Amino acid sequence: MLHSFVCFSHPQQLFTSHGKELLNQSKPSRSDGNLITKLNEKDIDFLYPFQSKIDEAITHLNYALACNSKNQEALIHRANASFFERDYAQAAFYYRAFLSVHPYHIRAQFNLSKSLNELGYFDESQQILETLAGYNPTITIVKKKIVLHYLRNQQWDKAAQIYSVDHWWWYNRNMKNKCILISHDGGYGDVIQFMRYVKRLHNAGAYTVVKTPKVLIQLLSLCPFIDEIVPLGNTPPATDEQYTISTPRLALIMRDTLAKPSEDVPYMHAHKKLVTYWKKYLSTDTNFKIGLCWQSSTMKDLLGNIINGPRGIPLNNFAPLCTIPNVNLYSLQKITGTDQLQNNKDNFTIHDFGPNFDVTHGSFMDTAAVMQHMDLIITVDTSIAHLAGALGVPVWIIVPTASDFRWFKNRDDSPWYPTMRVFRQTMLGTWNDVVTKIINALKQKIQP
Repeated sequence: MLHSFVCFSHPQQLFTSHGKELLNQSKPSRSDGNLITKLNEKDIDFLYPFQSKIDEAITHLNYALACNSKNQEALIHRANASFFERDYAQAAFYYRAFLSVHPYHIRAQFNLSKSLNELGYFDESQQILETLAGYNPTITIVKKKIVLHYLRNQQWDKAAQIYSVDHWWWYNRNMKNKCILISHDGGYGDVIQFMRYVKRLHNAGAYTVVKTPKVLIQLLSLCPFIDEIVPLGNTPPATDEQYTISTPRLALIMRDTLAKPSEDVPYMHAHKKLVTYWKKYLSTDTNFKIGLCWQSSTMKDLLGNIINGPRGIPLNNFAPLCTIPNVNLYSLQKITGTDQLQNNKDNFTIHDFGPNFDVTHGSFMDTAAVMQHMDLIITVDTSIAHLAGALGVPVWIIVPTASDFRWFKNRDDSPWYPTMRVFRQTMLGTWNDVVTKIINALKQKIQP
């Protein structure tokens, strides 16, 4: 275990008895898949006993490698330590070094694929997963990861070989007068995104029942194509069919609708009284108005600590937007990330709608109405992006190097949302280049 690293005063004493099984894996066979049958996305369990002293472990590992750069146990532990710290460039470097000697080490291959994906090297990440699938094509976690690459590349036939969807969805079936219950196992943005297909169900003659988190009930109640809403946890009515939506599967099933910009938009709506209210509120501002959302939901790291996710951008990165004449920024941020408003108040001005925004009238209700009066929404990949796209308002989304499959690859548009433009982070850990692109594009938009 890594706790042994601090028990030895001399690096030559390291790795004398632990982890030999990690270094002696033979080539996996198709029949048993070797260790691949034990793969887990967090499969770096041998780091956990040392998690509270990971920095000290890295120091000892670096010293061991300085003494012997080919120390195989030091390489694999150093790779996993970087992976554990989410330093994916370093992790990839050490995994490659280790795999150059042990090319069939399953866990190292899998974590290298994950690291490359986080860095935005999708093709190489996909190739590694395809190799692992060749060892044992039945492993669920590999299938889940590889199908996202196929969907990102719009390689529909390859994705269809992994996801069986023939009897999974209503598409091309007669749904007239049938009661259909639809729920989703994703986040708020996923729910907003798949509502377009509920509209299609309704237009096909179905009675549509949507099971949804309570925070979305008021927003979804404005959709005329939803006949009944059931809060999560409540018992739904008797139905003819029930579907739990998985966004990847749904994208595959409805792939023929993605060949051109969506004709469903707009399919979400704002409350008319709130639209009127916010129009009056903003009437004195004649500048170019930008609604800004910079932080996605928080997440847990491998230590269990709450951290900002990789899709979030520190608010101070957007300070250059205020250098453009006749532009005003408005915060659409709620809950996470709002503390950054106070921290940056001396650096630049961003208008806040106050503590009752999206509280008095319900979640997303004020946001949807305010969006109608913004000239542009700039947002990270979160539910705000989906809401703006579903409303049909101009929206620029900023996606990280490890962008979600639904934004596809090498595209600056989105077939899901015709009013959306996609800006991509080019290097993990820095947002300067993408913010510069946004500023240049904004100047052209305002001052053509």
